[in-house]
Amino acid sequence: MIRSRLQFIRSPRTACAAVIAIACTTVFLVGGTRASAGSITTTFAGGNGTPDGNMFDVTALNPLQITAVDMHVNFDFAFNLDIYIKPGSYVGFETDPGPWTLVSSGTAIGLGSGTPTPVDVSDFNLPVGSYGMYIDIDSDDGSDGVQYTDGNSTYSNSDVQLDLGAGIWGDFGSIDVFSPRTWNGTIYYNVAPEPGVAGCAIACLAIVGLTGRRAK
Repeated sequence: MIRSRLQFIRSPRTACAAVIAIACTTVFLVGGTRASAGSITTTFAGGNGTPDGNMFDVTALNPLQITAVDMHVNFDFAFNLDIYIKPGSYVGFETDPGPWTLVSSGTAIGLGSGTPTPVDVSDFNLPVGSYGMYIDIDSDDGSDGVQYTDGNSTYSNSDVQLDLGAGIWGDFGSIDVFSPRTWNGTIYYNVAPEPGVAGCAIACLAIVGLTGRRAK
């Protein structure tokens, strides 16, 4: 169908523009897949808490773009949230900020215990691999606002695996670290983004080459 629509286009530049308009909206022509949204939820059972946050391990089985999280908090006022990442496991680095990198932040208003609180965080990418993740909140409140569940748990799907984890009191466990603890929440992500302009350009040149040879 694309060849028939291009066979009357004599200018390669015009043909390329047509290919980008036609072929690059058809995923299989550029050898990629459309971005698909996914999520993974642990639990919202609660039962315990900390003023600050949690650390746990994340294994990205596919390239991921993290877009948002749900938190389990027991208050109804505004808070700030930061997400830190380090290569490998969090274990052994709970109180060492050196290897950690701040990759995302967000703000939200707590919806109280038993209800997921959505936080629209700044997007960040996780290539395939294993990482420690530290989700930390600043709520200006001394109570055990971040709810978690005692014990360690593993949650997984075809895109990602979570191995939980620890409760963190104070920045990077400066006051105490509680383990094992299971973070309560949901991580939202995109996986396998669409190919970019470069991929479309390669397809364009290939198809225009075919068209040019057929036009002789």
